[in-house]
Amino acid sequence: MKKYVFLFAGLMTCTILHGQVLPSLQVVPDAEAFGRAGISAASEATAFAWENNASALAFSDKRILSGITYGLWTPSVSGSKILSASFGWKKDRLSLGLLGKTFRSPAYELYDDNGVANQIVERFSPSETILGIGGAYRIIPGLSVGLVAKMVSSSLAVDAKATVFSADISATFRKDAFQAGLVLAHIGTPVKYSESGNSYTQPTMIKAGMSYEAVKGLRLLTQVDWLVSGTLMAGVAADYWWKDSVGVRAGYHLGSRTQGTASFATLGLGGRIKGLQLDAGWAFLGDNHQNTVFITISYVI
Repeated sequence: MKKYVFLFAGLMTCTILHGQVLPSLQVVPDAEAFGRAGISAASEATAFAWENNASALAFSDKRILSGITYGLWTPSVSGSKILSASFGWKKDRLSLGLLGKTFRSPAYELYDDNGVANQIVERFSPSETILGIGGAYRIIPGLSVGLVAKMVSSSLAVDAKATVFSADISATFRKDAFQAGLVLAHIGTPVKYSESGNSYTQPTMIKAGMSYEAVKGLRLLTQVDWLVSGTLMAGVAADYWWKDSVGVRAGYHLGSRTQGTASFATLGLGGRIKGLQLDAGWAFLGDNHQNTVFITISYVI
């Protein structure tokens, strides 16, 4: 029985709306970073720094960092769901960790073409899964480096699946209230969804960010992202923690409608008590991202 994809709905969701293959690599993994519109190259270390900037973990004063995130991505356009988890362990100058993320789009219908009109054969849900391992090391008091190796499995259709390897290399410089981060992200093998099909490059990008703690608890951040394919994006954000217990944040990402991530603005809230942290991030404005929501629970000691 021959099957065909109705209007290629899943393929449209995963590639055209994001302008790149492997869209899950460009989606932030946690609510705290999303509340700053994804600006995280020069933020303080969290459990999810393995995807944002692994080298920042070498400056953490915590021994264990762990967290889990649920997100509803671009509900007005694709309604994709995201689940990510991360774990990190630190001793002296060295940090090691694991990460995982799944990105699943709504199912579309497969139809029979053997003469039975509108006969649905089955439903298929496009998805991507990332599994990774990383390390970070503080070389000297103000400088650290990080490396993350990932395996990415992408399934756009019944007969369109690919598994690739990807890596991120990062560095962080910190002096007093100033911090700078540089990340070369998504370097890896070509993406090929079938033996006879075309090969695609991963969405390799360079992220450069700076942050400054203007007053105690208030950090101002800025970041520039350059997709090697030729797209430049940028953003600004602010993050404030009151007595290290209640956090508020906001950010704006200036992006591209056709490549990378479109422009959007976000707000975020957070709370901490005895190592447990709860964060939420919400996009209240954006070309495609409006009403995207992330919720994260973290535990650090």
